[in-house]
Amino acid sequence: MHDLSNLVQMLALFIGAVSTALATTHKNNRNDYSSIIQELKSERDEYKQRCQLLQRKLDKTREELLKVKNKKIEEGSRNERK
Repeated sequence: MHDLSNLVQMLALFIGAVSTALATTHKNNRNDYSSIIQELKSERDEYKQRCQLLQRKLDKTREELLKVKNKKIEEGSRNERK
């Protein structure tokens, strides 16, 4: 009977040690995940800023192109009148 109680105690100790190791590993992984999430958020924000900058440049270029196109149309209509 004494051997059986020792076996149960050893088994309980082993299960406790394994569960503690798993809990510690999970907690460390959670910290890793949060740092990965923060990094991805910063990359997303940088990408968003670059997209906004490119969109402004595209809008400006379109406006300039439209002005040039309108000037050419006006010059063409003036040349037809002459």
